[in-house]
Amino acid sequence: MPCCIRFSNSNSKLLQFSLGIHTAEPGEWKEGSTVFQENNDLCKFNIQNNKKLNYCKKVYLNDKSEAYYDEFLYKSQVKLYGERPSLMEVLHRKVKLHFVNQHPFGIFKTFPKHEKIVYIGGIHVEEKNILLEKVKKENDKRPPCVVLVSFGTVEPSGELNPENIKAMFGQFQRNKACVYIVRMEENLLPKNYNKKQIYVTEKHINQKMILCK
Repeated sequence: MPCCIRFSNSNSKLLQFSLGIHTAEPGEWKEGSTVFQENNDLCKFNIQNNKKLNYCKKVYLNDKSEAYYDEFLYKSQVKLYGERPSLMEVLHRKVKLHFVNQHPFGIFKTFPKHEKIVYIGGIHVEEKNILLEKVKKENDKRPPCVVLVSFGTVEPSGELNPENIKAMFGQFQRNKACVYIVRMEENLLPKNYNKKQIYVTEKHINQKMILCK
């Protein structure tokens, strides 16, 4: 979901039901989770956290827009005529559509639809199994599935803490059929995990090479 969609008032449920990354726990996205049940303590807790996060994001983006504009005026030595340009909050409210690099199949069933979000992302699935069948015949010793886990280029772990990573690795190890390649800072790793199933690196991963295999 685009972070700036919080500036839109057209669908308040979107801001209530999107789980905060700092407070979400494993399993809260599952259908039937109490986090989506109105008047439930977990649901109320999540909504309050989202309201705080949304307010902080608004202030941050508005302050950044002011700073960028001031920097532009200073470096370009352009004189300011008339009123200052609108804040980011005002500009984003005027955006008619947000194009998201995500496939519709990746949307959680419990996530409310929004008229301003258009999903245009592809999906990396070889539906007819032509390539997969060929690989299996050539080398049957390869694992039936390989999962690539990467949270970004700048911060490999995203905003996960050691406790989050330990819980995530625990879920990985329950699925014995798959091998996991994870880009993560080594100082955040749990002490004990299955290193034969979960391969961790801090270096950049050749994602195309993994996907093509």
